[in-house]
Formats: sequence, C-alpha cells, structure tokens
Amino acid sequence: MKTKTLNQFCNIFAVFTTFYGVSEFLGISNLCYKLGKDNSNTLIWQVLVQGIEAWGIVICCILFYILASRVKKGKIFVLENEKLMMLFGVIIIWLGVISYLLISILSIHTLTTSTSMMLCLIGMIFIFFSFVFKIGRTIQEEQNLTI
Repeated sequence: MKTKTLNQFCNIFAVFTTFYGVSEFLGISNLCYKLGKDNSNTLIWQVLVQGIEAWGIVICCILFYILASRVKKGKIFVLENEKLMMLFGVIIIWLGVISYLLISILSIHTLTTSTSMMLCLIGMIFIFFSFVFKIGRTIQEEQNLTI
C-alpha cells in the first residue's frame, strides 16, 4: 500500500513541476514579445535575468523528477543521489547569485531579488540534503554489513 501511495505522490509532483517549468518559459516568451515592440535596453536585461531564474526553476524540476523516479525504483540512499543533489545544489546557487548580481549591478527596478535569493536558498537545501543522503547511505551500509 505504501509503495502505491508513494508512486502516486511522485507522479503528481513530477507532473506539477513539469507544468511549472513550462509556465516559466511562457512568461519569458511574453517578455520577448514586449521586447519586439519596445527596443528598451532594460527589457533585454530583464529577459536575461528571468531566463536565468527560469533555468534555475527548470533545473529544480528536473532534479525532482529524477529523484522521484529513483525513489519509485527503491533507490534512495545511493551515491548517485548524493552526488546529484550536490551538483544540482551548486548549479542552482550559482544561477541565483548570477541573477542577484545582475539585478543589483544593473539596477533593474522592475525585478525583485526574491527569486534569486530563493534559488540560493533552494540550492543550499539541496546541498544539505546531499549530506543527509550521505549519512543515510553510511547508516544503510553499516546495517547491511551487520546483517
């Protein structure tokens, strides 16, 4: 029963994250349309910053989908998940920092830094859970050796 509920839960979240990632790029296409009508320099930077933030969100969606598919297969505390969480966490932090710096340096008043800061926080959470997976993997290996 638990496996069936877990599978449904993973499928629901995988679909939700996919739709959310697609909606981010649709927002950028709207900005590109505005850019075609108004050749403003600030719109170009706004498209760049929102594109970086959208890629950060899409990377989060991809990571979640990969982890959900591995959990459905019963692979939770494995080295691959640990490395994957660490890599994605570092990438997301860098995307958040780059977007924050672009907003701050270029003084784009139409954008807030909240999404950039959220990306940095999410990246740190992924790195934290990478360490949790490492501890879980170590405990699982010790338990397998004792049996």
